[in-house]
Amino acid sequence: MTGDYTITQVHIERIKEKQTGNAVAEIAKSSAKSNDMGVSPEVFETFYNSLKGKQVIAYSGLFKEYILKYKANELEQYMEKDKNEYFYKIMVNWRADQSDYVLEYIHLTEKELEKYNCKNVSIYEMEIE
Repeated sequence: MTGDYTITQVHIERIKEKQTGNAVAEIAKSSAKSNDMGVSPEVFETFYNSLKGKQVIAYSGLFKEYILKYKANELEQYMEKDKNEYFYKIMVNWRADQSDYVLEYIHLTEKELEKYNCKNVSIYEMEIE
């Protein structure tokens, strides 16, 4: 069936009645292609009941190509740039004697101003220490 003639043994086991739900779902998730589901109404119903409520994500076509580009950082020019200008960092400390939080606004150093106000940095890439 697979065309791979190096496979010489296959383990086939009957699914017990109690295990039907989980076993069918697992088999359907890992081996199903969308065109397999339309073979017959019974097959479709089995797939539907097995996958109902499951989050199954598969990239194909252009999405498959672009997810690879995204992972290779080739789409950075399309990411939203941070347009904010930063002057302060805010420290929040718990003061037990006052039973309250105390906010402290601290001016950024020259190095921090340069780092956090760089217009080439994406809002997703910024790290605050």
